[in-house]
Amino acid sequence: MIDPDHQALAWLLEGYYAEMEDAFRRNDIGGVTRFFTPDYVSYERGGTRVARAQTVEGLARMMETLRDVSWKREVRALFVDGGRAIATVHGVFEATSLEADGTRTPFAFDMTAEEVWVRDGDAWLTTQARSLGRHEVRPTGTA
Repeated sequence: MIDPDHQALAWLLEGYYAEMEDAFRRNDIGGVTRFFTPDYVSYERGGTRVARAQTVEGLARMMETLRDVSWKREVRALFVDGGRAIATVHGVFEATSLEADGTRTPFAFDMTAEEVWVRDGDAWLTTQARSLGRHEVRPTGTA
């Protein structure tokens, strides 16, 4: 649930997620990472810590091999304390994997994450993302 006082921030973050999806489709790593703080860290399922540089490398590899990316995300819950916000975000990541032999394999994951955002002037940047769950689902073909 999102407090009505924080709905505008939820919509802003959803706009940021849409910009990241767009950048991913354009293979624009800078367009995705411009929302990351310099000390950004992510945590995979199971709690494995992934530093910013490793996250960026992983995203770049994904951009090389994935096509038809769709990653609509929705802020489902939001806690705000001054210049810090914790968002629970849900989305389905769909793409087509381009294999070395040219084969194209569609796939989709239903994912939920908790992301920590901090105010940076007039904008917000994400400092941390933690996977809360991910499972494979049937691709819709809309990617």
